[in-house]
Amino acid sequence: MKKNIIAATALVLSLCYTSCFAGEIDVHFFGFSYHFDKNGAKKDAPNRLDRNDQLIFNPGMGMGYDFRESIKKEGFSPVTLLGFFQNCSNSPFFFGGGGLRYRKFVIGKLFWEANALGIFACGKDWDENSFIYGVMPYANTGFGYDFGGHLMTLLFGYAPKNSGNSITNGTDMLFVSLEVSF
Repeated sequence: MKKNIIAATALVLSLCYTSCFAGEIDVHFFGFSYHFDKNGAKKDAPNRLDRNDQLIFNPGMGMGYDFRESIKKEGFSPVTLLGFFQNCSNSPFFFGGGGLRYRKFVIGKLFWEANALGIFACGKDWDENSFIYGVMPYANTGFGYDFGGHLMTLLFGYAPKNSGNSITNGTDMLFVSLEVSF
């Protein structure tokens, strides 16, 4: 666990350092997950928002870096993402990885964005109370608005069932997060 914290801290500090070379810093605020299969959702989740344990409050934060020259530039760009949130058992779930982002301004300052990443994840297993490590795919899409000096994007992410970490063992999942970019 100590090595994970040191690695996460080093990555965050390196992202802050690289902001001197242009690009875009993203701050993510994680909030909710939805389990598509109510039979696959863990019962009696501490932060559940419904009786079926399908809608869960998952607070957390993340930091990312987009390598494009300007936050207003459209098209493809490599991205990195590092973060954590409280999983459905209210235990920490850490992840980090990279992939591609596509951004397209559709009407004035309104834009659409899509991200596809491969992430390394570390989460506490609900049943075993031990940490499980794995590599898994993650994709999200959403709409955002250009506020001048920063962008704000509401993202909807998807993680497929049995995709490499215990968090998705029972069901496909939809995640909702807010991203602020500058």
